[in-house]
Amino acid sequence: MFTKRCNFFRWSNIDYLFFWDALFTSLKVRWWLLFFSYQKVQSKVVINTSSFLNHDDNKKETLQLIRKSLSRVNKIAIWRFKCIEQSFTAALMLKRRNIPFTLYFGVWKHHKQLKAHVWIVSSGEEIVERGNTDFIHIHQIEA
Repeated sequence: MFTKRCNFFRWSNIDYLFFWDALFTSLKVRWWLLFFSYQKVQSKVVINTSSFLNHDDNKKETLQLIRKSLSRVNKIAIWRFKCIEQSFTAALMLKRRNIPFTLYFGVWKHHKQLKAHVWIVSSGEEIVERGNTDFIHIHQIEA
């Protein structure tokens, strides 16, 4: 436990920036999901960004930083931070950086129960992982 706290003080400035961005964005997404309809939240999160120019030369590094910051927030968040919150948080972070992404929605039937999952892919890299490969892709939103 103590070593994990010490690691927090060894992060680079960019790690801190992405961590705090992910933390506050995830809190905002959670509040939106609690108080607004899903359609309203989706319209706030996903807009067509195809008209934006991507000025991020280090896109691969940015994607890795977003994935790492989501993982760190997941470890400390006291609110629900499952796949839909993670994917919407990643979508907002990518949208702010003008990086195109695709949100995928999938379902899986397991022991007579229907399981749902949301994952996000940008530039061929999974930001929020698909996880179980048995999920059937039912819907996608490109932005």
